[in-house]
Amino acid sequence: MERPGMLFAVVWISLFSMAWAGLARAAETMVLSTFSGSGLNLVQEPIIREAYRRLGIELKILQLPAERALQMASRGQVDGEVARLAVIREQYPSLVMVPEPLFMIENVVFSKDISFPVQGYQSLQPYQVVTLRGYKHFEERLTALQVDFSLLPTYEQIFQTIDKDRFQLALLTRLDGLKTLSELDVSGVFALEPPLEVVPAYHFLHRKHAHLVPRLTRVLREMRQAGVIEQIQLRVQQELVSRVVNSLAY
Repeated sequence: MERPGMLFAVVWISLFSMAWAGLARAAETMVLSTFSGSGLNLVQEPIIREAYRRLGIELKILQLPAERALQMASRGQVDGEVARLAVIREQYPSLVMVPEPLFMIENVVFSKDISFPVQGYQSLQPYQVVTLRGYKHFEERLTALQVDFSLLPTYEQIFQTIDKDRFQLALLTRLDGLKTLSELDVSGVFALEPPLEVVPAYHFLHRKHAHLVPRLTRVLREMRQAGVIEQIQLRVQQELVSRVVNSLAY
């Protein structure tokens, strides 16, 4: 026959274990990759952090070179990629796309002394173009249209080569371009209008976390309908424009 004290101890240990397990679940942490130095991070990171916060999940975000960030997510070395274009799911089947867009990206052509109305990728054919290594969407489109283009590993190098007339055009997102221009001692480089295209960016998870897709879809949709995502994106873009203007004033 079990003694009352021993029975109490067993019950207490069981209750403690259950409580500890509940705390562990509550403190669940996901690790995501994203590409370092990107102006997009100023928008996508607060959006994705808020989405996971609403699910009770903490986030750790690793900023890495664009290609490495994608490879680590694809291999399951991290839990997912903060945001990429939909084309990624065709090339990396181990990544699962959350179908609700995280936000909208403006892809823009930057130049130093060439100006023309941008009318699709075909309007870039007469020029030498540079873009960031790891931007798979740009690589595919430029290759398909046989545009003369080169890849560089950093945003800073891209604008420095434009400034030195080594390339005629730079193809980047508007936020990446604005952020980099606000940090560099480069003058006279500007964005051509209209944007080359406006495309949705999506959050990707490694397939081992596919069970989170419906929950993240619901939360992101709620945030969009409440205007949270639009407010974040507008605030960041206005701040970057202000920083570029101020940097040119000195």
